[in-house]
Amino acid sequence: MKRTLFGVVFVVWAGAVTFGNTLSYGFVWDDHFLIGDSYFVRHWSAIPQIFASHFWAGHADWKMYYRPLINLTYLVEYHLWGLRPLGYHLTNVVTHLAVCLLVLWICSMLLRDWLLSFTAALAFAVHPVHSQSVAFISGRTDLVSTFFFLLAFALYHRWRQSSRWPTYAGVAGAFLLALLSKEVAVTLPLVLVCYEWVFPGPPGGRPFLARAARGVGPLLALLGVFLTVRIFVISDVLLTRSGPLQAEALPRVLTTLRLASWYAWVTIIPYPVSPSQSAQVVTSVTDPAFLVAAAGLVPLIAAVVAAAVWSRVSLFFIAWFWITLAPSVALNLLPGSTPIVADRFLYLPSVGVCILLALGVRRLIGEVHDVEAEQVRKAPAIAFASLVVLFAILTIWRNEYWKDDLRLYYRMEDTDPQSLMAVVNLGLMHLSRLEAKEATIDFQKALALAPNNARVLVGYGLLEAETGHPDEGLRDALHGLGYEPNEGSLHAIVGRIYVVKGDYDRASAHYREAVRLQPHIPGNYFVLAWTLFHAHHVPQAVKAFDQGEQVASAMQWRHRLVDRLGGELFADLDPPRAIGYWERYAADLRSLPQPSQWEQSEITTARAQAEKLRGRVK
Repeated sequence: MKRTLFGVVFVVWAGAVTFGNTLSYGFVWDDHFLIGDSYFVRHWSAIPQIFASHFWAGHADWKMYYRPLINLTYLVEYHLWGLRPLGYHLTNVVTHLAVCLLVLWICSMLLRDWLLSFTAALAFAVHPVHSQSVAFISGRTDLVSTFFFLLAFALYHRWRQSSRWPTYAGVAGAFLLALLSKEVAVTLPLVLVCYEWVFPGPPGGRPFLARAARGVGPLLALLGVFLTVRIFVISDVLLTRSGPLQAEALPRVLTTLRLASWYAWVTIIPYPVSPSQSAQVVTSVTDPAFLVAAAGLVPLIAAVVAAAVWSRVSLFFIAWFWITLAPSVALNLLPGSTPIVADRFLYLPSVGVCILLALGVRRLIGEVHDVEAEQVRKAPAIAFASLVVLFAILTIWRNEYWKDDLRLYYRMEDTDPQSLMAVVNLGLMHLSRLEAKEATIDFQKALALAPNNARVLVGYGLLEAETGHPDEGLRDALHGLGYEPNEGSLHAIVGRIYVVKGDYDRASAHYREAVRLQPHIPGNYFVLAWTLFHAHHVPQAVKAFDQGEQVASAMQWRHRLVDRLGGELFADLDPPRAIGYWERYAADLRSLPQPSQWEQSEITTARAQAEKLRGRVK
């Protein structure tokens, strides 16, 4: 009992120390869309919509993901924390610690060895490949799906021993919650089939196939129902893809094998790793990248053979790694897909690797009944302790990548110069900060990497327009928009280019499209109202402004410039309303700790406009 308590406390302490620095981090990358700009997380009444929409509804047309449980956690947290990142990061850390304890519990039940269970859970608690899943709020999909995946597995083991159907109902419930969190949960039935083969139970029991059919059959039926609902709800785009052409098939297979080798080795040697690893397509078996990967697969295959000879248990946890990794790797075989690589995909598979590590450490250390027992082989124990400390230090360092957007994107670019996402996001950030020189460097890199990418071309077009070349910028931006005409954020950027050109009618047309495609983004309505106002379409501008206020109220969003726009827009139509906007605008600026010179002048302007309107009202 004391050893168990020590194991629980120490694993929780190690995980908390390793990931405690993430509690001070902000929202980064996808967090801004999935939390900051999401209508779903703000209203309890949106729960039916959460379960009737794909994961990115309202932001992008990526219908491959159906993860309503994750959006549900954001909804609950928004009502607890608002938009304070601390609460969301705390949830991630606590969920990770809960997963660590499930690893400890599962090992204890399966292998009945406290030292082995402790070392496996400890290695999992501090492993560097978990940094993205825990430090990145949107990486929660891996945390929650793994928690319910392991819970379902643990309950299945208990059900095998007791045959109590309420326990099996818990298995089914946990499996369903895992499916509602991330697609990787579809691998649980296959993992359980392997479990039935490796852990047959007492002699004289049912044969393997009978056990598998009895235990896994109902879960397969549940999976079938879930997939049917998923297809009905989100019109799964995975089903609409045609098969790859013969010329495309070989590079996809070679690339997938290369990625499989990379994933395996980065789990064993987790350095260096980029926050966003680009995947270069392998086009030939003579490609050096493929040859290195193939050479790396040889010892891995040899290890599988050795494990099969050594023990079925080792083979089971090797199978766990590859089975649970398969969906992330196999996704790259789909025609038309861009290879996606991220170490967060290793969160669930790494359970198998950490238990394999523990099996090796346990064999080296020897029999242990007391941590101070003489039979403990100190050299391997010290080596494992050193590895844990090294892992923890590396994880704490890697967590820092996720502290803020600028740090994240710079780190992406530093560790992976081929990361298109990094250079595009850096370019847009520099452009928003009026750093044209830096933005030009970033977009030139992006054009060299992907000359026909929609975001690259539209972003570069905006840069050209902002630096005195609006005609060339518009040409490039419209070219890019043609690749992704249903992306609302791109229409907003094209609208901004038309504003630079002074063509408010065409600008408003693109902002209308942005509003249609992203109806929960308040800013699009107000910019549309602004462009319509400058195009002298005042009634339409008022309508867009009023719609924007309704959406802003629903999103609990406001920006002080909306009040300035309201003051201008309603000056002739409704002077008392305009006075209210000007007064609120001035009060908001006065509340700033140190208003800039421009803000001071705006305060003066707002007061003057309010006084002028009061004179007209009198």
